[in-house]
Amino acid sequence: MFPLEMVKTVKIEDVQYTVIRSCMPYLILAILKKENTSTPYQIMQKIQEKLNIIMSSGTIYGALYSMERKGYIEKDVATATFKITVKGNALLSQFTSKFKKTAEDIENFLKNL
Repeated sequence: MFPLEMVKTVKIEDVQYTVIRSCMPYLILAILKKENTSTPYQIMQKIQEKLNIIMSSGTIYGALYSMERKGYIEKDVATATFKITVKGNALLSQFTSKFKKTAEDIENFLKNL
């Protein structure tokens, strides 16, 4: 057993940031689905506006290029915008249903302690 002093205190803001960052590809897919096309800057703006959190451009660009390589989004080089693909729509749909189920499971767990 660890002494209580050794347990790291976790701030709720750290948890929120970690969850949002781990969901970043799906948040980007959701933005692209709603907006049709967006630039990386527009995506950063939307995340900051809706979630009140600032993500580094490296986080956004890293997610974008990873998703592009996997075929979830496409880049229009002429306009420097991204759009979601059919494969990306399917992934977003899967994520959305799994995320809702997970959130419900956690809520039920906390209610029934």
